[in-house]
Amino acid sequence: MLICVDHAFGVVVIPKVASNTVMNAIRASGKHWGEMCAREFAELPERVALIREPHERAASAYRMYSLTGCGRGHDLSSFQSFVLGVCKRDDNDAHVISQMRLCSPKGEFLPTRLIRWDFEELARTLGVAAVPHDNPSRPLDTEWTTQARDLFDDVFASDIKMWIG
Repeated sequence: MLICVDHAFGVVVIPKVASNTVMNAIRASGKHWGEMCAREFAELPERVALIREPHERAASAYRMYSLTGCGRGHDLSSFQSFVLGVCKRDDNDAHVISQMRLCSPKGEFLPTRLIRWDFEELARTLGVAAVPHDNPSRPLDTEWTTQARDLFDDVFASDIKMWIG
């Protein structure tokens, strides 16, 4: 989701990257905000994206689906099955689509700055005192097998590169 805040800057809001926290912080800031199309968003002078380490984001999606029982057609029999399935077909599920793809909806990379899972930097960007993480992932075994990690690292190479910088 592409959000404009106070007609001054944009935020790429990515599922499983504290998206509820980001939206709650924007609302709490009292600033005007609204969704934008990619063309309008690209014209904003500052555009940020909060991103998450890709392996942890995948694990968080698995935990969410496993604990809620809502898997959007994903194989939840094991973490490995989930990862292998996501690598073969993401079904346009925003919770598992590449963060790079969400930052580049029309092929053009939109953010001018990345915030790498840093809630203090996010608070400074939004001009608020603090941004508490509203919905942290709950514990659930998500051990990576070599097969799952190798395939994931290949399919999500652009996300890993973006995370590393």
